[in-house]
Amino acid sequence: MIVRTFRPLIYREGIGRVTSPPFDIIGEENGTKLLENPYNIMNLMPGSSNKDPFITIQEWLEKGIITRQNESLILLKQIINTGKDTKERFGVIGLLDLRNDENRLKIHENVIPGYVEERKEMIRTMDAQIEPVFIVTDSRKLHDILAGISSELGCTRSYEEPDGIWNSICVVEDREKISVIMNELRGKTGIIADGHHRTKAMSELSEEKGENEECFNNLLVYVTSIWDNATEIGPVHRIVKKWPGFLEDVKSVFDVHDHSTDSQICLMCEGRIYSLKHKQAGKHAADSFMVNDLFNIAREKGYDPEVTYWPFREAAIKHMNGRKDLACILMPPFEKDQFISIVENGMTLPPKSTYFYPKIPSGITFYPMWPEMCHCSSAGRAADS
Repeated sequence: MIVRTFRPLIYREGIGRVTSPPFDIIGEENGTKLLENPYNIMNLMPGSSNKDPFITIQEWLEKGIITRQNESLILLKQIINTGKDTKERFGVIGLLDLRNDENRLKIHENVIPGYVEERKEMIRTMDAQIEPVFIVTDSRKLHDILAGISSELGCTRSYEEPDGIWNSICVVEDREKISVIMNELRGKTGIIADGHHRTKAMSELSEEKGENEECFNNLLVYVTSIWDNATEIGPVHRIVKKWPGFLEDVKSVFDVHDHSTDSQICLMCEGRIYSLKHKQAGKHAADSFMVNDLFNIAREKGYDPEVTYWPFREAAIKHMNGRKDLACILMPPFEKDQFISIVENGMTLPPKSTYFYPKIPSGITFYPMWPEMCHCSSAGRAADS
């Protein structure tokens, strides 16, 4: 990968909580609370305000709510309090030129076309990227390099998330430090951990607009090492509305056992939890493929499975709350070696198969896709305003 510098916008300090969890996991209750701060990033979400998000960004700039930075990379230090111990993770935020073959990112999940269109519309509306795509790489040195730079610069600008994560950033302008980071990532393969839909959206926008608007060829990314011990790969559980003959279809795909274990797929149905073992052992390399076999049976019978996705096991179980019309498919955890093997073998998992943690907050930095901010070769919307 060739991670490039950019001219980021970042929030000034002292105006309350301004970041948010990624938009696709935020939840209505949390989103409403965040909107109480008129400068929270949630105010740029479609439907959150009657004001044009592009105009809002311009007004925040004029008021000094967000400030322009020089050409730089953003170093992000995250402190994660697990309740048992405290971990640190380091990553870097910059740009990838989508036209450069060296920046071809590996995917591990398929996308849902409707979600891609939603992301494209959001980006078009604000002419900015406000959520970096989460990239992991196999660098064994990146953590120590970034930790050293963080220690030297002192990343004091901090943003707290409600789940006990402190996010601190440094603006790295020193050319020598930037070169050290870029050289470590050069030649490394990037794997999309989170942000397949945003990446696909920007790739399509690059094809549509990139020839005339240079800014649309750049993808805002956060890059960290997959081997960082603070990076976890969790499964995404499924809650499905049962269709006629649901349990019979489950038994046609899986051997069903009364006991449950965290190392196998489990089914929560009508107040009981069962473990599931695919009847064709070794057919699939990942558990989410096995679940798709069940959903394909439903489709063959003319039913379109109604599925919602839950990254946290406890929340999925709580949501069931005795519901007899629903079933919860609890997925076992992912191991990092298993994940890398899947990617290296070119396999693509069904959408919403993995949940990388901790996430990168929305609003930690902005990439405005305006001519004066990204050295575009032609005028865009900002030049006309």
